[in-house]
Amino acid sequence: MWLNNKFPRNEIQGDIVRHKCNQDNQLKYGWKEHDGVNFGVQSIQEKNYKIWTKFLKQQVGGNGGDWTVKVDTEGSGTTTFAFYFVTDSDGYLKVPLGNDPADELDKFTGETSSLSKFEVRFLHDAQENTAFWTYSDFINKITDLENDVMRRLSGEYIELDENQKVPHFWFDEPKYDKNYRKPNHKNHQVVVHSITCEHPCSFEVNFNSVSGNHERKRPLVGDFFEEELSRHRKNFKRVFGSRIKLQEQFSGEEHLEFAMAAVSNMIGGFGYYYGHSLVQKQGEKVTPNWDAPLYTAVPSRSFFPRGFLWDEGFHQLLVSRFNPKISIDSLCHWLDLLNMDGWIPREQILDEEARQRVPDPFIIQGTDRANPPTLLLALDYLVSSESLEKDQLEALYPRIKAWFSWFNTTQAGPIPGTYTWQGRHIGPENLELNPKTLTSGLDDFPRASHPTKDEYHLDLRCWMALAAQVLGKMAIKLGQSNYEYLQLETELKDNTKLNKLHWDAEAKQFSDYGLHSHNVKLVRKQVKDDHGNPRVIKVRKVVEQPRLRLVPHTGYIQLFPFLMKILDSDSPQLGATLEMIGDPQKLWTDFGLRSLAKSDPMFEERNTEHDPPYWRGNIWININFLAVHALDFYSDEPGPYQTQAADLATRLRQNLIGNVFRNYKETGFIWENYSEKDGKGQGCHPFTGWSALTVLLMEETKL
Repeated sequence: MWLNNKFPRNEIQGDIVRHKCNQDNQLKYGWKEHDGVNFGVQSIQEKNYKIWTKFLKQQVGGNGGDWTVKVDTEGSGTTTFAFYFVTDSDGYLKVPLGNDPADELDKFTGETSSLSKFEVRFLHDAQENTAFWTYSDFINKITDLENDVMRRLSGEYIELDENQKVPHFWFDEPKYDKNYRKPNHKNHQVVVHSITCEHPCSFEVNFNSVSGNHERKRPLVGDFFEEELSRHRKNFKRVFGSRIKLQEQFSGEEHLEFAMAAVSNMIGGFGYYYGHSLVQKQGEKVTPNWDAPLYTAVPSRSFFPRGFLWDEGFHQLLVSRFNPKISIDSLCHWLDLLNMDGWIPREQILDEEARQRVPDPFIIQGTDRANPPTLLLALDYLVSSESLEKDQLEALYPRIKAWFSWFNTTQAGPIPGTYTWQGRHIGPENLELNPKTLTSGLDDFPRASHPTKDEYHLDLRCWMALAAQVLGKMAIKLGQSNYEYLQLETELKDNTKLNKLHWDAEAKQFSDYGLHSHNVKLVRKQVKDDHGNPRVIKVRKVVEQPRLRLVPHTGYIQLFPFLMKILDSDSPQLGATLEMIGDPQKLWTDFGLRSLAKSDPMFEERNTEHDPPYWRGNIWININFLAVHALDFYSDEPGPYQTQAADLATRLRQNLIGNVFRNYKETGFIWENYSEKDGKGQGCHPFTGWSALTVLLMEETKL
């Protein structure tokens, strides 16, 4: 964390601490280069100065090797940087304090079960002021550590010297701090080291593994750090250029910088998590799942810093192009989360720190709740590109089979060949205009207005067709029978059966089926709060009685047979879908395909009085990516719509790239979604999750 000086005496005011990455800190930041293995370079723009963080690793010894972080700043003013190290309950940290408070402290040692013994050194300019302090007990909440550091550095605990600087360290027990432990020679679980400097400044934090002492030729600091960093940066650009070949029109410096930053932020957003989910079987108590590790990309460092099953398959489509090994490692971690029934929690909230950043209603994961099996998109690419070794395929195959079987049993629809997203319901408060389908990933996209056991969903049927297709490919690669999966794939891709179940001849589109009223609205109602005081809320009112029917909404759901390339290239249904895509009153905009048709009654409608529209008009890059992929496919397939598909593919690709790139230049960020009105970035940022797939649209070869 870092703090913008000077500190007011006994008072914390203004936005002076930077610790948690969030939406409100008005910083421009992001990785410029990151290879996921050896190094990364990140810039952070503060109000009156800039920070560069650079890290570098070298593989020595048998416990993970050495690493160094270098911080360089540009600009003016004074800042205190606080590095903290935590061992949780595993191992210890030890600060070699002397008896003279004037002693300069520049290192500590430690040991954990996986890292074995190590030493951490701080290398900085002699004019920079430093401080050390320790905690014997682990601080459970990360916010507690932030508040404690703030109080110490703001002078609440200690007297600042005449130059308003913090002393190197102190022995007196601070006021108001019952948990504080005086620094001593005993072992600790938390060590904080602060460096106060005037800009511009530079310092290094160097971690050396004791197991690498006999192999290390030079410590990774100073000139050697710069030499090695320069070597890895050149290699990154070379590897990037060889694996992600940009079209000539996107090969200029600005587009190249954008593409490298998008990939780097995706990979730089990977995290390693350990802990358990809170799960609930239907009708039973909430219980903790087993403790497990997860190595995963995240949708957004600032707003969604955890793993999402729905997002991860899209993430790995990009990562697998740049470094298949990272992608395979992540996929294996995800598939190791399968329980004995073949279920994977859709949102990974694995420890207390993660749970602090998630609203309570989303923490508990229902064991009957699915999420689109997008991991299969990445697996399909990895299998087709021969990136998986046979032993990896052998390890993955039974897990995919178990997952597929879970879908086939728990998400089966009311009649053969249909599938239903479980978990939709009308709450007792009756507050939602259209009950959400969080499990589908498309949250508030309108479905049948009255959830019942009779409904079945178009998109889930199409995901199951993809699953059968990928399992069939894996079986063939392993020399096993693919008959079961080929049979199901053939059935689910049968256009006649698909049309019978889901084709709306009047609306000329595919749709869900369910109990639906097309005239539902939110109206004001006066109620009493817990104290008996009157207040006005909005509740749902059904004007037209519902009936079982194909649900006549128009948007992303209706595209799924096309997105999964299920439609025959000469089918009238393909022609109608392409017309829908190209219609400005339906899905087409100059910035990408909108999620819900402009002509749809629920276009941009709030789902509750406090719930703004999410998948009701906004442009989402993941679905647009699949649309371009499908258009490319049909432009190569002989048939009456080949030319139309090729034209739409070219125009849609240009619109998407142009808009995402323009927003990046203007704001410094890739965004969660984009406005269908003017193309402006919306939602959280940076969102270098699936929105970073824009890079693959810039490639010279078709997807």
